[in-house]
Amino acid sequence: MTDEQINAAIAEACGWKGNVLDCDMEGNLWPSHAPRYCNDLNAIHEAEKTIFPYYATVYSNKLAQVTGAEMSDDTVYFCAVARQRAEAFLRALGKWEQPTTEQSSGVE
Repeated sequence: MTDEQINAAIAEACGWKGNVLDCDMEGNLWPSHAPRYCNDLNAIHEAEKTIFPYYATVYSNKLAQVTGAEMSDDTVYFCAVARQRAEAFLRALGKWEQPTTEQSSGVE
């Protein structure tokens, strides 16, 4: 998934109202006025709050998987960048769409 697709999917999962996807002049999709979860730790932190405590274990597992950390490694939360957290968020909710080869993060 592209950053734009991830941002839009998280916005929708968090209850964002209205049309979260618009097209620019080249036809590329991008979230309209939605937070940039892939680039903003504060924004993804607010999204993370919406899935706790119900998906805490699943999210933790997915975050470890995305970052390549050991499950017993607590630093996974401290070292994960916003993009990794966003991917783990969508994976935890079952909303991750498999990326094309050039977008792949290596996690299935």
